[in-house]
This record gives sequence, structure tokens and C-alpha cells, in this order.
Amino acid sequence: MAILTPTRLIKLLGNELAFSHNVLEITAEYMLNIIRDKTLETFSSFYPHIVRINLAADKVKVPGSQNKYRIPREMINPNQIRQIINIYCDNLNSTYNTPFLGQNYFVNIFEEQMRINTLSAILLKETFRFHPPNIIEIFPAYAYFKNFTVDVALTHHPNFFTIRPQHQQNFIELALIDIKKTIWTIRSIYPNLATAFGNIEMDLDNYSNADDKRQEWIERHTKYFAKSVLRKRIWVG
Repeated sequence: MAILTPTRLIKLLGNELAFSHNVLEITAEYMLNIIRDKTLETFSSFYPHIVRINLAADKVKVPGSQNKYRIPREMINPNQIRQIINIYCDNLNSTYNTPFLGQNYFVNIFEEQMRINTLSAILLKETFRFHPPNIIEIFPAYAYFKNFTVDVALTHHPNFFTIRPQHQQNFIELALIDIKKTIWTIRSIYPNLATAFGNIEMDLDNYSNADDKRQEWIERHTKYFAKSVLRKRIWVG
């Protein structure tokens, strides 16, 4: 499937709305504004544009903090960041040293449990908390690392080329619903027009259920997201 562009999107929507046979109340440019303001926002909540960036910890650390790091504006516009998917710290080490324990077959059960507890704390995989718009707080707070990688979920580009081919149909479906909703809002003011040649029906039936269709789209994709293997899970052992 070809890359999605504004021109191609308008052409696809035009086929659904029969541009060649209907005179619509809104222009192609106005349609694009609606899609960028409304459709793109909703769609990106379910299928964000995900990018991976590499950061040097000492260069992006928030001054005065122990474990907070700021994603540079030069790399990513903070207004585009929706959430942080994951982080990967290189050579993650604790600033605490593992206590030396003698190697023998007869160990004190309490010392062994203390050793396990200590290793569990020291070797714990990194976790994080996202502070919008662009700050990441990494745990454990006492961990030391030089570099880390971040997977960032972004709102898609306003020219749509970041939307993956396998998701284009879902996006076009939602865009069509939002355009129909706008047309219905305008046409519902005048359900029909009286002319010298008779009444002209405004074809409201084809547009009146746009709100319901939008809610159905959201519910359908919410259910898919809940079942997705890509969804982040918490495992409890």
C-alpha cells in the first residue's frame, strides 16, 4: 500500500463521498483541518507513531535532580509526545556494592535470604515514570548508567506519512466518520431546501449516525488494544 499523503487521503474520501456527483459544504482544505485537529488525535491514541531515540544520561539530566531526564526539544517536539513506551539503560549498575558472601555448601538460611533480597534490589530491571511533556524519571533512583534508549509514542505527522500501511484503512474510516459528522452538523440546520423546482432533500440519513459510528470505532479499537500482544503488561510472580 502506498504512503498516505493529504492528496491521496482527499482522493480516497472523495470516492466515498462522491465528490464528482455532490457539491459539499466544506472544501478539501477544511476537511484536512478537521482530520488534523480531531481524527489524528483520536487515531494516535490507539496507533501512535513510535520512534526510538538514544540519549546520553549526563547531557539530558535535569539539573538538581537525581534520576530525572529531559528529552531534548531539538530531537522531539514535546507537544507531540503522548507517552513513553519503554526505556533501556546501557550497563545498568547500582551505586551500592554487592556484599561479599563466602562460597560454601552450608550457609545460614537467614544470611542466604538477605543475599537474595539484596541481589533482588540491586539487579532489579529499570522502571520509569513519565512526567509530561518531556521528562522521564528512571528507577531505581540510585542506578548508574551512561546511555539509555527510549521508545516514544508520538502524535502522527500532520501530513499523515507516518501512518503505517496496515493502519491506513482504520485511519481513513475514522476520517470519513469525522467528515460526515461535520457535514451533518451543517445540513441539519436546513433539512431540505425549497426552490422554484421543488424541495431538495439534504440526504441527512447518510450522515446522521456519524456520532454513533465514531463511538463504535473507539469501542472496537479499545477492545483490540486490550487484547493486543503489543500492550505493556505487568507480570506478578
